[in-house]
Amino acid sequence: MIRILLADDHALMRAGVKHIIEESGVGTVVAEASDGIDALSEFERVRPDVVVLDVSMPKMDGLEAIKHIMKVDSSARILVLTVHPERQYAARLLKAGALGYVSKGIGTCVLPEAIRTVAQGRRYLADEAKDIVAMQMLAVKSDVAPMDRLSNRELQVAVLIARGKRIREIAGELGISIKTVHAHRSRVLEKLSARSDAEICTFAFANKLVDVPPEQTF
Repeated sequence: MIRILLADDHALMRAGVKHIIEESGVGTVVAEASDGIDALSEFERVRPDVVVLDVSMPKMDGLEAIKHIMKVDSSARILVLTVHPERQYAARLLKAGALGYVSKGIGTCVLPEAIRTVAQGRRYLADEAKDIVAMQMLAVKSDVAPMDRLSNRELQVAVLIARGKRIREIAGELGISIKTVHAHRSRVLEKLSARSDAEICTFAFANKLVDVPPEQTF
């Protein structure tokens, strides 16, 4: 039986995914986490066979959590299950160490197969994601989309800005100095040809990096 750590900040989503996993017989959820820091702590505690985690989590996002987990155990087997389309994050997460990427829209029917594949140490991508990821990983620097010009840290800063976080809050969440956050923000503005935080927000919403607040339209 595959032992699974499930990390997602939504309790209802965790409950639903846990039900799918255990009803399918593919494995058992031995630990749960509601943020990236808890995910890392629970990984160290239970050493699961597979980690199933979301990208958008508080305190430490999925990308950062993967990096830390891989430092603890370079053979960790991680499957990303998220609402974000493959175009936004898949290549970055696979480069960070994840073995699989499944969007929640189609994930429920393929999740057991994805977990089984990742547990065997093999990569799992839904068919529609394979070409997208291959093109992103082979992209020439001068021909990449604006978002792909951002470093992982710059992308994290852009997402936190779009979520309404202040510079000091971003520095605390990412564990970097305020000066460094300002530097990353400046590079984000330059790479996106943006002039303000509002334009960074517009970019993030348009690319589905964060949900558009109901009261706002962009």
